[in-house]
Amino acid sequence: MGLGSWRFLMPSLVVFAFHPYFCHAHTAPDYNFVHEATSAPSVSYHDYIVVGGGTAGCLLAATLSENANVLVLERGGSPYVKPGKTNKGNFLLGVLDSSSDSYAQKFVSEDGVYNHRAQVLGGGSVINAGFYSHSESDFAKEQGRL
Repeated sequence: MGLGSWRFLMPSLVVFAFHPYFCHAHTAPDYNFVHEATSAPSVSYHDYIVVGGGTAGCLLAATLSENANVLVLERGGSPYVKPGKTNKGNFLLGVLDSSSDSYAQKFVSEDGVYNHRAQVLGGGSVINAGFYSHSESDFAKEQGRL
């Protein structure tokens, strides 16, 4: 590899190595709309109730709330309560955390596969360090999605 190649490769390696330390917001956005369910009124009326505050649930609720009153039910809390848990550098620690306040809840599927599901506002995008898997286009076509 020539010297010219290193001029482009080295900055990329530096950014990749330090990315977990400067990519996370350490201060919470204004979540004045987030409330504990125990403090909610015993009777309230909403046009829509979205169950699950994951990536899709949050986007759906945001879209619906432009013209309607929307309630989002999420069993987890804000990811900003403990920002160290969502730092990409702590990805493995978050998955291995088995405490009751962990953002990743362990479970075993019906076919015996060990996995984690999110219990935090933002869903799996919060606990999977930004990774996502995309199905093959043939699989999606077989399922009738395309």
